[in-house]
Amino acid sequence: MDVSGMKQKKGLSVSVVMPVYNAGAYINAALESVFGQSQPVDEVIVVDDGSTDDTVAQTRKYSGSITLLQQKNMGPAAARNRGIREANGALIAFLDADDIWLSDKIEKQLLVLQQDPKTAMVYGRYRNMLEKDGALSPPLPRMVCSGKVFTDLLVESFILLSTVIVRKKVLDRVGGFDETLLTAEDTNLYLKIAREDSIAAIDEVVVHRRIHGANLSERVDVPIGTLDNLDRIVALYPDTAPDRFEPMRKAYEKRGEQLVDELFYAGSYRVARQVTGRLLEKGCFSLKIVAFFFLLLLPIPVVEWCRGRGRRNVRW
Repeated sequence: MDVSGMKQKKGLSVSVVMPVYNAGAYINAALESVFGQSQPVDEVIVVDDGSTDDTVAQTRKYSGSITLLQQKNMGPAAARNRGIREANGALIAFLDADDIWLSDKIEKQLLVLQQDPKTAMVYGRYRNMLEKDGALSPPLPRMVCSGKVFTDLLVESFILLSTVIVRKKVLDRVGGFDETLLTAEDTNLYLKIAREDSIAAIDEVVVHRRIHGANLSERVDVPIGTLDNLDRIVALYPDTAPDRFEPMRKAYEKRGEQLVDELFYAGSYRVARQVTGRLLEKGCFSLKIVAFFFLLLLPIPVVEWCRGRGRRNVRW
């Protein structure tokens, strides 16, 4: 099938938006994976979010092939939104500067969007890649789902942004990324899209996600955004409030349990206590949340002893 011809005929031009911050060690590999696509993209927009390393210098070899935008450090959501505003393509493909696309990613996703004009967004599977030795995890997520996935996304964040390609008109309609969220701004975007539109999945690996010490999504100081995200969705769609929409209550409960567990074992007892109170106010009375609430009222030496007796689940 002549994918290039189909793209030109249907006007599905592709703009790549890549936010970068101190990504000098990785950006070359990311950009090479874009330019090595079996289906060439139409535009590559790199938004430097106030880097202080050699990121900008590393992009100079691509000066004739990319558009480089520079701004003060405002966070990845703001950088992506600027890239979206400047993009000319009918489709926006996202790539974080430390991730790598497989060579047929764009070609396969274009076919899905061309075949179904009602599909707003396409994502795929990925493998985590350890920086220290290049070891790859099994494909993630373990299962993909397509169609009306709003309630699925409430409970589980199973989409990696670097696997996503989305229609620009849809991004314009939902207002892009919420720049006030410290984290989970990507899931917030998917939920706003999934509220009205269909999302399709490719049951194939299309990205290698690099795992290193500076991954923003791995930082313990920002996961509170997972609950802030749900608050934003309820504010946008009041009918999804947890006291009237059971999937939202379950979402608060599941994400809240994960968050409290993470905060507790990181030693962030004060924040964990605040989160348990916040969850109880929303009607989340699971055994784990209630147990943590009372545990965190105990003297710190007792809490420390309990923490030492516990054991985190090993996660890839």
